[in-house]
Amino acid sequence: MLRASHDPADDLRRTLARLRQLLDVAEPPAPPPSEAELSLLYAAVDELRRRGSTDRTCPRCGGALWLEERGAAYRVWCLQESTALLTVRGL
Repeated sequence: MLRASHDPADDLRRTLARLRQLLDVAEPPAPPPSEAELSLLYAAVDELRRRGSTDRTCPRCGGALWLEERGAAYRVWCLQESTALLTVRGL
């Protein structure tokens, strides 16, 4: 009768190889917004709050902007990339 031997080192080698694959594929995080991007986003927030719409677009990709408000906090999203561009927490 043959018995399969289980070597924990083999499991560790397979796990490390898989982690290396995943890390090579992962995209780097987006850089924080620049001063110019922040001023555009704050202006868009003012327009969205006053008029309910804005003609301004995402400074990174040109997509539409969406404002999500929760109490005194809000977040500006790019609809094209589904990315939060600005998060502000109020008091």
